[in-house]
Amino acid sequence: MPHLPDRVTITTPRPPTTDPDSGNELPGPPIVERNRPARLSQQPVANVGGQTELVAAQDTTVSLWTILVGPRTTLTAESVVVDEATKRKWVVVGAVARRPEHHPKYLAAGARLISDMQ
Repeated sequence: MPHLPDRVTITTPRPPTTDPDSGNELPGPPIVERNRPARLSQQPVANVGGQTELVAAQDTTVSLWTILVGPRTTLTAESVVVDEATKRKWVVVGAVARRPEHHPKYLAAGARLISDMQ
């Protein structure tokens, strides 16, 4: 596996469950993986630049990042990744890239930095 210098906590929701008494759908308990090696890079997967313009006035931008994690990590389009050192938080956007090899070295995903400034 390539060197993954960052340490992250990844929270991934599980499928909903059904309450046996009421029959209502309940959110499943999340999968929380702490202290996982990762690589967080502001170079996006699509290589379109680090910022995407959302408003014509150019006053709103979204930071695009690439996240690499080990192949045994649970990472989906609903995952939230928190850098343990800086406490910055990302939400995975789109599908996780699955390498076609039989033994992948890592999983890659595009992510959006969650910030109160954006």
